[in-house]
Amino acid sequence: MKLRTLLSSLFYLTRLFTQMSALLIVYKNRRRKAKKFFKQQLIKSGLSRAEAEELAKLYPGSFSLRDLIKLSRSLEP
Repeated sequence: MKLRTLLSSLFYLTRLFTQMSALLIVYKNRRRKAKKFFKQQLIKSGLSRAEAEELAKLYPGSFSLRDLIKLSRSLEP
């Protein structure tokens, strides 16, 4: 393998790793904000804090990032 090809590959792998790390941080922050907003709206609609916290734990019904990774690994042949 030529040195230039090796360096180019390392550059793009580093860039990909950096972008994926940033994407995971952004995803986690947006999920946290959405959960907080959901809880606030439940409290404003008249639910008690305890009930709102229980429902917020279940929000958003979709999978967490950890669950998505587990699911993708189980689908691999």
